[in-house]
Amino acid sequence: MDVAMSDTILGLLMALVVLVTAVIRQMLIPYVKAKTTREQRELAYGIVVSAVGMAEQAGLVSGLDSEEKRLRALGWIMKRFHQLDIEVDPDEVDGWIENAVLHLEDSFSTIVDIRELTDDPVDDQPDTKTR
Repeated sequence: MDVAMSDTILGLLMALVVLVTAVIRQMLIPYVKAKTTREQRELAYGIVVSAVGMAEQAGLVSGLDSEEKRLRALGWIMKRFHQLDIEVDPDEVDGWIENAVLHLEDSFSTIVDIRELTDDPVDDQPDTKTR
């Protein structure tokens, strides 16, 4: 092989390396970053839902008002995020808390009394008739 041909092949290989590097930089790195962020957000929202449930239960037991429950949930969430090295703006977490509370309230409002599902009225009195 002569020198001119080996220089051409080397130039093509270098161009190919540059092209592959550019593709990786433009496509693969943002994909990995986006996936990590999505997984972290899913984990974060799961933590928020758990904290809201805990705060609601504490409110039932201790008689906390809504602001005290929100602050209790926010404190627990931010502590847990710090432990997991998840950086989230507390204002964003407040929005997540409100969303979780709305979903929790919606789930309570969909509980239907069995009496509403039947045509026959349910007698709450025990049956005292003898058969």
